[in-house]
Amino acid sequence: METGAVSGLSRFACCVLICCCTVFNARADAISVIVTPVPVFNEVNANGEFSGYTVDLIRGMLEEAELEGQIRPEPLARMLTDLKNNPAQLGASLVRTPEREDQYYWISPVTAIPNHVYVKANSQLAETGITSLSELSGVAVRRNDYRHTLLEQAEVADILAVNSWEQAIELLLADRVNALLYSSAGLRLMCENAHMDCSELNPIYTRSTVVSYIVLPKVPENAELANLLSAAAAKFKSQQQFEALTEKVNQQLATSGLSGQLENGVLFVVDNGEAPKNEHLWVLGELSGDFAKLNSINEMVGYNADLVRRVLGEANISASVLAVPWQRLLRETLHKPNVLSFAVARTAEREERLHWITPITRNTYGLFGLGESAGTGIDQIPKGKIVGTLKHDFRAEIAAAANLATLEYDSWGETISALYNNDVDFVFTSPWSLKLGCRQVQSSCQDISMDYPYQEVTTWLVLSKPGTSMALVEKLKAAAKKVKSEDKYVQWAERWVSDINLRNNTAFSVRDGIIYLYSNEQFE
Repeated sequence: METGAVSGLSRFACCVLICCCTVFNARADAISVIVTPVPVFNEVNANGEFSGYTVDLIRGMLEEAELEGQIRPEPLARMLTDLKNNPAQLGASLVRTPEREDQYYWISPVTAIPNHVYVKANSQLAETGITSLSELSGVAVRRNDYRHTLLEQAEVADILAVNSWEQAIELLLADRVNALLYSSAGLRLMCENAHMDCSELNPIYTRSTVVSYIVLPKVPENAELANLLSAAAAKFKSQQQFEALTEKVNQQLATSGLSGQLENGVLFVVDNGEAPKNEHLWVLGELSGDFAKLNSINEMVGYNADLVRRVLGEANISASVLAVPWQRLLRETLHKPNVLSFAVARTAEREERLHWITPITRNTYGLFGLGESAGTGIDQIPKGKIVGTLKHDFRAEIAAAANLATLEYDSWGETISALYNNDVDFVFTSPWSLKLGCRQVQSSCQDISMDYPYQEVTTWLVLSKPGTSMALVEKLKAAAKKVKSEDKYVQWAERWVSDINLRNNTAFSVRDGIIYLYSNEQFE
């Protein structure tokens, strides 16, 4: 964009901001803000003063917008009712769900916390575990909570909905229910605050990681205010004041056995007691079509993600599965401790830099073009040809090693477009990734074919090396081996392959715990 255009746009934005502030300050002396009391995040002391991570975030956002707020605490059910009856007020912190999507402006994310099914240590479920909520019966949950809806949608038998989480926990401790669906941080803070001994409660299944938001009811008269507050929140989160706020809350969380990590302005909070001692695990995955995609509540699902959850469950480790771009995944995995990532191609250059936990897929690779030439190997490509691939991808390294000119792109869709635009002569990819790229550009790609085959490559679930203990490495390897040795895994993997082949007209196969992205007839 030209300098003059930027200057003009800035002047326009300032005018809009001034107008918005004038309108909203004229409408009321202060915006009403409702918060649901939660230790550390939204607290009220004996003097009636408000404090906590979420409260300070709201204050920072309002100050950035040059607005004032009047904060009051209310239980969740009452907050929802008040927001409906009087939409000229903010609410915090509300979990984003499909049912609520069109009811609110989602001003800014606050926290992300995983939900687990908890059972008592002496329960049969503690030994057998579960693979879905539908296997449960007799579960306690807070009435009208979004987790209540999750249990109903899973058709769980004998749901016992109560008025508070404290009641739900007490029911499980007293053996009046079989399980509890709750967040890891919520359980830890609630048990500590109510002086309950919850040491015998164990997580056996991770349902999802949910994100809570500061919200504004979605009515036409709130549109301008929503834009103003969203921009103000984003600006506040870019400042050192916000970094200091996250450091402060992490110190508070640590006293309760919790820890948090800031990701794109969202505080991911986990219970340290659910990971190996002194080791918190971060799980990163790249989106890859049916193998790893986001569902309606931004939870990563698909074969890769579900396999990783099975491994974590077997290792008795609770961790959120986060979707991140490939470049970031590789950077974090190569340089930070306790990072579990998928799916990473195993190459000679990476062999000594990562711990290889278990193989996931195996695929053929090659250079695809518009059918103008063909050969039997990458070494036959004429000089001067340009190869397109992903940024920081192992195929870019291979092409460079073969003295081929390369251009790197952020997605396979961009790479396919570059081929059609004659910016590159070949795309170094696999048939599956080619199909993903063609979907992204909405093309059949029938005129693209493999001109130069390369070789087969296996992708793996990997663990970072720097600062990661061998105890954690061996724990995850043993868990993966056990998962893949069980009949229920084999049945699940075969069913998944059958379903994907039927839907996409592919010829995938499974053997020895690896999904082959081609037929296994050669094994017969």
